[in-house]
Amino acid sequence: DIKVGHGSSNPEYPAVLKNRVYFSADDGRRGAELWVTDGTAAGTKLLKDLRPGSMGSFPRFMTPLFDELFFVARGADPTDAATRSLEAPTATRLWGTTGLARGTAPVYDE
Repeated sequence: DIKVGHGSSNPEYPAVLKNRVYFSADDGRRGAELWVTDGTAAGTKLLKDLRPGSMGSFPRFMTPLFDELFFVARGADPTDAATRSLEAPTATRLWGTTGLARGTAPVYDE
């Protein structure tokens, strides 16, 4: 179970890349973030917390292309001088992933 306790983790936008399913889900602590599964409970995990805190990045529109998965998600706006609190401005950007946390980043970031 991604979200322990009452309610659903609301999995959305599934897409397959390299025999894994990537999707958006809310574990009740981080908000909707990017998850991956190989179809087993042990192989289901948060790939990367794109927007740390409880607000979530809401990854959506997952699109596999060659050996990468592209999607749209919210993150802290790097042009904002704020302290990156939960109230800091956010920017919706195109992201890509190779399927690894270290291979997950905005496609273009100023």
